Amino acid sequence: MILALRKGSACSSILCTDLVILGFAESGQIAPPPAQAHHWVMRKSPAARGGPVQATGHDGVTDAAPDVRFPRTYLVMLAAVGGLGLGMLIVYFDYSSWSHRAREFAHSGPFLFWLGLICAQTMLWTLALPPLLGTFRRHWHARTGTSVWGEVVPSAVVLTILVVTLSLVPHLIGPAPDFIPRQFPKILILTAFALLVALIASMAIWLIRGRAEALGHSSSITRGELQTYLRLRTDLEWLLGFLGAVIGLAVLASAEIQNVFHAYDKKAHLGAEGVILYGLVLSLLVALIYLPTFATLQRTGTCIRDSVEGLPRPADPTLEARLAKRKALDELLRLQISASASFRASVAILSPLIGSLTSLLPRLGG
Repeated sequence: MILALRKGSACSSILCTDLVILGFAESGQIAPPPAQAHHWVMRKSPAARGGPVQATGHDGVTDAAPDVRFPRTYLVMLAAVGGLGLGMLIVYFDYSSWSHRAREFAHSGPFLFWLGLICAQTMLWTLALPPLLGTFRRHWHARTGTSVWGEVVPSAVVLTILVVTLSLVPHLIGPAPDFIPRQFPKILILTAFALLVALIASMAIWLIRGRAEALGHSSSITRGELQTYLRLRTDLEWLLGFLGAVIGLAVLASAEIQNVFHAYDKKAHLGAEGVILYGLVLSLLVALIYLPTFATLQRTGTCIRDSVEGLPRPADPTLEARLAKRKALDELLRLQISASASFRASVAILSPLIGSLTSLLPRLGG
């Protein structure tokens, strides 16, 4: 049973990690747009007549260049080791006060697998935090006046309340057996770290929405605004992947701890329904964070396309050429969602629910 659980949960962990790796790769540079479509946009823009050539926000703040200096391999490895050490430290910092039974149980398969999921989370945090902070800082410097108090702060407060509620209510309803000393405070510390990195990613997404709304109000598109729009879409994709990975791994760890409880105390109740509900709620939360910003970027991209090349009349003699321009603009502005992009977004949004269901496969099989 434990072996099947490890295989299923490990697959979900690898899938979440792939999303983040893919996000880092995409955040490094903007995919080159179709040259013909880019020429059409620039020909219609003031930049073609000497306007700004750097990617700027709607308020004139320059975006970072798309080329990113990736750290040396040894630095990445050191960050991974540091994350591993952080997870071990949180769990084992009071090992000297553990009882003989707790020390013996720490060598069991369920405990070690749960510990591995905890360390996987802390490694993900340390590896992703530097580029995550860089992305957040860039969008914060280019923020709009209304997005902070109108979107970022209220949404961050609601997200914090929801996560705290999900963390405290199950413990208050039915306290679990303590298989290690100070078990609940340690879980709260891990939850607080996960909430912190998830908040940074979520606030960056909400800042992107504010910038996209301001960009959509622009009367004419410049070269810098076009580059800003493409960078906003790239950042949103990798932020979604990171957010799905963070929350997905947290759900996997929460599901696995139910098996740890059962292995420690056979009388402990395995709340399969609670694990599924936990994954479902967090999947809905990821969707609520991502989809409004995605819809705003789609609307802004549509406005940019229509401002460059409007929909022609059916009797227009240049109908075919103008429709070809609109199609090329759709590709440039990523208005047509590819199957792979749609799949990645769906997996990232559903990763918490997938994690909760995967961890329960051994139980459903008897």
